[in-house]
Formats: sequence, structure tokens, C-alpha cells
Amino acid sequence: MNLPGSLALTATMLLLVYTVVEAPQAGWTSTSTLALATGVLVLAAGFAYTERRSVAPLFPRHLFRGGDLLSAALFSAAIMGTYTSFQFLSALYLQQNLHWSPLQMALGFLPLSVLVAIIGPKVGVLISAVGTRLVIATGFGIYAVAYLLFLRIGGGGSFWDLVLPTVVLVGFAFPMSFTGAYVQATSGVPDRDQGVAAAVAQTGYQLGSALVLAVVTLRLPQGTSVGVVATPADYRDGMIVVCAVALAAFACAVLRVVRPHRRAHAVRVSEDVSAAKVMPR
Repeated sequence: MNLPGSLALTATMLLLVYTVVEAPQAGWTSTSTLALATGVLVLAAGFAYTERRSVAPLFPRHLFRGGDLLSAALFSAAIMGTYTSFQFLSALYLQQNLHWSPLQMALGFLPLSVLVAIIGPKVGVLISAVGTRLVIATGFGIYAVAYLLFLRIGGGGSFWDLVLPTVVLVGFAFPMSFTGAYVQATSGVPDRDQGVAAAVAQTGYQLGSALVLAVVTLRLPQGTSVGVVATPADYRDGMIVVCAVALAAFACAVLRVVRPHRRAHAVRVSEDVSAAKVMPR
């Protein structure tokens, strides 16, 4: 086991999240922020060094060839980061602005859980039919629409016309994107490395939740989660961050769907040209 690498990676992730949280208050170009950012880079470099020198690296380099595992981890970060942030903002809105009780709020999110329970077991069949890339892209497309709808929170609104449409759409998007990312992360990976590949995807989920939620909460008035009531416009500022992440992930997912087709088309054209050259005239 690469113990120095484990310590360096943990320290890097913790310091990265702390830097993102503290930077807006201290200033992104302040001495303290630049010092923290430098510390993140040093720790990351230390982790890379220990990985390269270790006989048992945490993340064997062959797992990242082709880019599927790395992209799956980044998609995982976007999935959980946006999902956690939406739940945080909508829960605050329901409890503080619409004065819902915790039980009412839990019941309000029940349709999402029901949809995930129904759709989740069927995603495997869909992946077998069209592939993980198209499933992930479709999931993020639905995510983007769902979160853009919730941007209407800037003008207020009730649960039924504001929160429920997003809850229902996320109920469709989450099982598709979540399952697709995990399948992509572990597909084609040797049995002995399945645990490592799953851990990389899980790291993406955890890091995405921490980083995106940290940025979103910075858009709210200080003390919102402990009694200060935010305005609908404040929630909208946070949702802009969520929408930006979802749209960026959707664009990347679409590119990953399109590129293989372009590559396959280029190969077919090359083969046709080669065949034409050897055909007798």
C-alpha cells in the first residue's frame, strides 16, 4: 500500500476544498489564497511523485488510458455536486421561505426517490442498447433542463410550479447519469482493478459534492443555513453555479458521443480510399 501517497492525496483534497471556501472572503489574489493554492500544487506534486516511485501505486497508470475512467470521475463530480447543491438550496427555500416542516419537505422530495427506484434497475438494459456515453449525455441533458427551470426561483414561486418540475426531471436524470458513470468507470477494467476504478468514481462524487456546494453556499448571505433567511434572488445566484456545471458536463458528454462517430467515419473513408488505390483499373 502507498501510505505516503494516501496521505498526500487526502491532504491535497482537504486543502483544495478549504482554499475554495476561504478564497472569496480573503480575495482570490490575496497572499493567503495564493499561499494555499501553492500548497495544493505542492501536495499534488508530492502525490504524483510518490505514485510514480511506488511499487504499489493507488491508481495504476494503465487504468487511465483511453480517458474513460478519468471522464467518469469528472462526470461523477458534476452529478453529485449539482444534485447536492440543488437539494441544499431547495430544502432551504422550502423551510425558510415557504415555511415547510421537515416532514413536508421530505414528502416533497419523495417523487424523486420513487423515480430513481423505478428507473434505476432499467438503466442497465438501456446501456446495453445504446452505450454508456449516450446514456450519460441524455442524463445531463435532462439535468440541464431541470436546473434551468429552477432558475425561476429568482422571482419566487410555490412548490408545485417551481420545485416539483425540477424534482421530477432530476428523478429521471440521476439514475441514468449515476449508473452510466459507474459503468463507464469499471467497463474494460481487469477484475483485480475493479475496486480501484470504483474508488476513483466515488472520489469524484465526494469531491464534486464538496467543491460545488462550497461555491454555491458562498453565493448566499452569511449564516443562511443557521437562521438568516435568504431571498429568492440569493438562491438564484447559487443555482447559476449549478446550471453552469450541468451545462458544461452536458457539452462534454455530447462531445464524447460525437467523437467516436467522427473517428469511425474517418476510418471508413480511409479504408475506402485504400481500397480504391488497389482496385484494378
